[in-house]
Amino acid sequence: MPEKNLRAIRAALVVPQDREAFDAGLKAVLDEVRVSSDLGALNAFVHRWWISACDSVRDPEGRRRMHAKAGQVLAGEPVSSGRPWREVLGARGCTDHTRSSCRRADRCDPRGSATSTRRAAHLAGSRTVERSAVQPR
Repeated sequence: MPEKNLRAIRAALVVPQDREAFDAGLKAVLDEVRVSSDLGALNAFVHRWWISACDSVRDPEGRRRMHAKAGQVLAGEPVSSGRPWREVLGARGCTDHTRSSCRRADRCDPRGSATSTRRAAHLAGSRTVERSAVQPR
């Protein structure tokens, strides 16, 4: 897993779309911090992108598939539907899917490994993901 700092996070992002979004987001959050003098926004940015960087290290091909699928959706191309992410996580034994109450939150937290696939599903306008897109930890 990458260290939780800007340089390590950016280095771990293997997909060009991730690096571009990271760079644009970093510029925006630094502008926000300059105006507000509140580092909370920067801390939140680092945390969100660290999760994506961890996902990128764990499953770089999954990140590429997510961006390819999002590109298809944005281009108006047909996209195959998958299983709902709650069903995928439920198959791992998770019933509530929140870190505070899930008995297996370390393996199925939807803010963890499913983050990238949920983003693709959101871009697709649905709550479904490809079965192979969510890999067990």
